[in-house]
Amino acid sequence: MKAKARTQQDRPYQWPVNLATYDRGLTLTVAEKAELEFLVPRDGGLGMKLNRRSFLVLQRLAQPIKDVLSFTGANQAIFYCLFRIVARQANILDRTFWSWTESEWVEVLCPTQRQFMRRYKPRGNVRPHLMAVSYLLCEFTGLQLYCWRFMTWRTQSSALDFGISP
Repeated sequence: MKAKARTQQDRPYQWPVNLATYDRGLTLTVAEKAELEFLVPRDGGLGMKLNRRSFLVLQRLAQPIKDVLSFTGANQAIFYCLFRIVARQANILDRTFWSWTESEWVEVLCPTQRQFMRRYKPRGNVRPHLMAVSYLLCEFTGLQLYCWRFMTWRTQSSALDFGISP
């Protein structure tokens, strides 16, 4: 056990997702804006389900989220629900999640699980995965300890795997 802990401390920390591989542009393209309005209208209408065409148009927003959810072990249903939440907020703010402030992330995540459930009515336990997205992709450090606990539990990793000293 001590040898394993020592080995983990000796190796350099590697972030679970490679942020350099993503287009982290802050503004939405014209095509992305149109697709977001189609999927999740600002007026609160029902919108449409995410389909292949939508996924292709919104690839630079969806793929990083899919990568994080792959890491956290979320299923496809969690992805669809979580992506609709992020897509609606991106449409409302008229910019990508890469540019959201900590207060905007707090608003999306809601102060409590109960408020989150009331607001979004998600199918499944979406909020912890959304917290992981905000932390791993946007470095929203306000949730660092909570995200560390969730991710170590979900992935059976140690704190050192996330660059956090408990």
